[in-house]
Amino acid sequence: MIMDKAFAALAMLAFFIALAAPAHAEVYGSSLNVVLTNQTPYPVEPGSNVDIGIQLQNNGRDNAQGAYLEIVPGNPFELLPGQDAIKFFSQVPSLDSVKTSYKLRVNNSAITNNYNLDFRIYLGSPESSYFTKSISVNIQGIPDLIIKELSTAPSSVEPGSVIKVNTVLKNVGTGYARNVQVQFNSSVDEITPILSRGSVFAGDIGPGEEKNVAFDVSISSLAEEKTYTIPIIAAYKNENNNAATETFSIGLPVRGSVMLGIV
Repeated sequence: MIMDKAFAALAMLAFFIALAAPAHAEVYGSSLNVVLTNQTPYPVEPGSNVDIGIQLQNNGRDNAQGAYLEIVPGNPFELLPGQDAIKFFSQVPSLDSVKTSYKLRVNNSAITNNYNLDFRIYLGSPESSYFTKSISVNIQGIPDLIIKELSTAPSSVEPGSVIKVNTVLKNVGTGYARNVQVQFNSSVDEITPILSRGSVFAGDIGPGEEKNVAFDVSISSLAEEKTYTIPIIAAYKNENNNAATETFSIGLPVRGSVMLGIV
């Protein structure tokens, strides 16, 4: 008798659980999912186009009939013209998937990060209720350093003088140049940096950012009246934390001074 009552109680509990579960919860709820199958290029640079391959997966026990997939490209993404934001699939088979792809533009102002790209999934019609799934797209900038400006103080470079070489280093790329170390790499005896001023730590230089870098330089009294070509090397870490360098060649015109006397 006790056993019969226990079985009856279990059966009643199972019945109420079945009533509480929404119909087709497995199919119309969590069974459909969006999965990223490929991103080309990976990572994508700000200001570039990217191809996104997508699988609409059905992990439920029943086929999903009449599924709509809508891409919702928020900042920094924009769907390229000529594509349909909403795509229709007459059936997504049980424990199977369907594939599609999109072409997107990444905003120039995007910074290096993983960004969510949202999709809405409708069943029946695009006017019906939907649920949202997201994938992650990797965006990574590439630094590009240039010497924007170059000047000397004093402006006239004479043999036997000590001058300051001022440079403005600018990052015209889309990613950070980190731990920038700038080297005045003179290989001629007539032009030599003074002590440690031949190497300057500039720190991080972000996209569009500028840094002033100055070197104290000695001009030998034996220097000729000509333009000396001096390499300047900027060493840094890119967004992947890999070492990179940029080499620039600057010209230092050495001119003798004219001294007038009365005899």
